Amino acid sequence: MTTIDVRPSSTVPAPVERIEQLLARSVDGHVETWDAEDQLPDAVVDELAAAGAFGLTVGPEHGGAGIGAEGALEAWRRLARRWIAMTGLVNTHALAGAILQTHGTVEQQRRWLPGIASRQLRASFSITEPQAGSDLAQLALAATPHPDGGFLLSGEKRWIAGGMSATLPFALVRTAEGLTCLAIPREPGWSATWEGGLIDKPGYRGVESAWWRLRDHHAPTAEVIGEPGRGARVMLGALNLGRVNVAARGLGIAERAVELALEESRTRRIGDGPLLDQSHTRIRLGEMRTRLMAADALARRAAQAIDADDPEARDLCAAAKVAAARAARENAEDASRLAASRSYVAGCELDRLRRDAGQLAIGEGAEDVLLLTLGGRTGRE
Repeated sequence: MTTIDVRPSSTVPAPVERIEQLLARSVDGHVETWDAEDQLPDAVVDELAAAGAFGLTVGPEHGGAGIGAEGALEAWRRLARRWIAMTGLVNTHALAGAILQTHGTVEQQRRWLPGIASRQLRASFSITEPQAGSDLAQLALAATPHPDGGFLLSGEKRWIAGGMSATLPFALVRTAEGLTCLAIPREPGWSATWEGGLIDKPGYRGVESAWWRLRDHHAPTAEVIGEPGRGARVMLGALNLGRVNVAARGLGIAERAVELALEESRTRRIGDGPLLDQSHTRIRLGEMRTRLMAADALARRAAQAIDADDPEARDLCAAAKVAAARAARENAEDASRLAASRSYVAGCELDRLRRDAGQLAIGEGAEDVLLLTLGGRTGRE
């Protein structure tokens, strides 16, 4: 696999090198088959867990690698260069870890963070409902304290990554105090009061994207994370890290698109020479590399802001997510134009990159909503 790397290798943390070795050994050459089957093999997931991919941002005192958002960005980008399903899979654990490390009690951290880092616990993160996504005021899943402990839950959720197999979901629910973050320990499977299923998707395959429907479901061990009524602050704060994860997906797709475009340009002939000899091809490749390098620099700056607890992190993470998502879409399209009809075949890598790139405008905050928020804060600093 040709590599276009925009970072010096000396900056790569050791856990990232272990993940890269795993990808070369167990993933390269298999993704198109897995995408068609809509399945990331359990054996590969187990290898990712053993390599520490689920605990990159969890502190070493709780069994994680503790390499921060910037180190995790590099690992996530390498995963996404192969398949964004792997980047999405580990994202739920990064979000859960961020929630607990920032807002969890010492006891909650002790009880759950080691399992999140090792994937002995399977975390999920749920905000969206059928009628509500960006507008949190419309969220309606109700949680009422139960006299026997825990909460009684009624309502629906949509687009829960890992929502089929999760044993430790984190959900934004409505309590008497307002929106509240709940951790809901559970065993996988369904009951008369908690139903669920998979959402079929054209891209971003290999990741469980689930729906839930709860009807007076008693969750006896559910616990509030942070303060009741302050759940939006708890979960949206974690989305800064989630947006860096989505930016990493964009970087991986954009980088791989450059590599494929270069391969096509070298092997496809026009007249007496390769397509690469044509000036318009070199201009297009230059545009693609420029998008990749600019998005990479912004994503790195956003990750550094998270690690430094910089108040600008929110805006930087939103902007990084938008820039990387656009780079992914535009680079995948430009690479496809260079490949022409060869890019429009089922099982073709460029076909998958185009399908996967579309998810990035939605995940961890709709692109237009992020732009609206960024524009609204312009000039107010």
